[in-house]
Amino acid sequence: AVDLMMLRFEGDVAAVRQRLGDSPLILAAICQNLVRAEKFAVAEQVWQGIDVSERKNQLKEQAKAMAAAAMSARHYRFALTLAKDAGQATGEIGSMNDGGFESGVKARAADPFEWQIADGLEPQIAVSNSTKRSGDNSLLLQFNTMEASAFRRIAQTIAVEPGSSLTFSANYKSELKTL
Repeated sequence: AVDLMMLRFEGDVAAVRQRLGDSPLILAAICQNLVRAEKFAVAEQVWQGIDVSERKNQLKEQAKAMAAAAMSARHYRFALTLAKDAGQATGEIGSMNDGGFESGVKARAADPFEWQIADGLEPQIAVSNSTKRSGDNSLLLQFNTMEASAFRRIAQTIAVEPGSSLTFSANYKSELKTL
């Protein structure tokens, strides 16, 4: 019904809401329609209008599907909100998630806003508590090759507010071994 009404009223969300109502299920269906139409900003406004407890309980599956679409379209702020509502992410907008590696690093199945480590053998990667700057852990990288093409990527997606800037800094300790 929502898809037909959105088509009939040419995407006019207010007109559709006036005719179908403002129940959480109707609003979620409007959001899904808007996400399929790649109108992420409007979808985010409608989604924010749904009670948080409804989003996190009754609408988890819808949130999960829309989060994947928003990630694919690189709408990270909305993707993070949806993923959190679906119970799939814990990050905060504008902040690195677990910058001190206190929660460990997953080699597989990390959520999009956690540390992502590409498949491969080099460098060898582990969480270590032997050398740390703040907190209990650091990330240990051991390089056994000089081939740049063998290096695997370590990354994290950080959702930010439009127009904002983010400063990233890192500390490292090097123990060079020569032949």
